[in-house]
Amino acid sequence: DVMHPTRIVEQVTYMLSLDQNDCDRTLLGCKFVREPEDSTWHYTQWANGLSDERLHLEQFREITILQPTWMMSRKRFEELGGYIEAPPPQNNDVENGAGCQHDYQQQQQPT
Repeated sequence: DVMHPTRIVEQVTYMLSLDQNDCDRTLLGCKFVREPEDSTWHYTQWANGLSDERLHLEQFREITILQPTWMMSRKRFEELGGYIEAPPPQNNDVENGAGCQHDYQQQQQPT
């Protein structure tokens, strides 16, 4: 994907404009451009065209904020345990042949 030269500055500026509570609860993303341009063009067009309302509703069926564009406060990042691309298999998972299957618990932050 292509990162626009001012993306980080614009995202940091927006995050700094929020009060601390909102900043710590925000996962900020942005539109994106694929390289090559025609790769996943349909998904790109769909994701870049979502309204604020659709961003909220579509979260229950699809990833609406692409990972390379994520920005959040350091506090929130650390509260969530940092970035883990893939959790390592547990010893009993490997022994039982289930190295790629894990139980995940989703937590919702109080509003």
